[in-house]
Amino acid sequence: RGLRINKGGQQQQRQQQQQDQRRTVITTGTLKNLVIPFKFSDHTSRPLPSRSDLDILMSNNGPNALCPTGSVRDVYLESSLGQLSLESTVIDWVTLDYTQAQCAGGQSGLFTGFHTCLTNALDKAVAAGVNFGDYDLDSNGIIDGITFFHSGYAAEFGGTDQYGTSSSGRIWSHK
Repeated sequence: RGLRINKGGQQQQRQQQQQDQRRTVITTGTLKNLVIPFKFSDHTSRPLPSRSDLDILMSNNGPNALCPTGSVRDVYLESSLGQLSLESTVIDWVTLDYTQAQCAGGQSGLFTGFHTCLTNALDKAVAAGVNFGDYDLDSNGIIDGITFFHSGYAAEFGGTDQYGTSSSGRIWSHK
């Protein structure tokens, strides 16, 4: 697999690390999902959905005016034939230290620099009191489920938004 045999058992150590990082997907029971809504530093005055509205979108039991065909929770339940319950916790909006342009990088956020923005959102969540251990039910050191919402128009809608930003200057939401 492209591993070189090195002195001191480094190959075995690397293989063990890769094996430890493999993850079993939770397909039954409860999947705890942390929802982090973030706004870019240049979006502080833009209107945003409330935390309550995001909670309805993620967790409502059945249709609602905000999710007329059901919530994300409902989709997980239906897709798993009732065997997987998504339990989402939506935190308050956090403000990034970066602008939308910095996070988009002229490439709709489809570049490695976007990871800096996501890391910043995670840091802000921790500063707000989030304990990632609460979202690791299988105790493997990895959050079981995480969702990010971002401010601004999604790049996948194309064109130019009402603020004059082209799609390459916005974030492609579902990649």
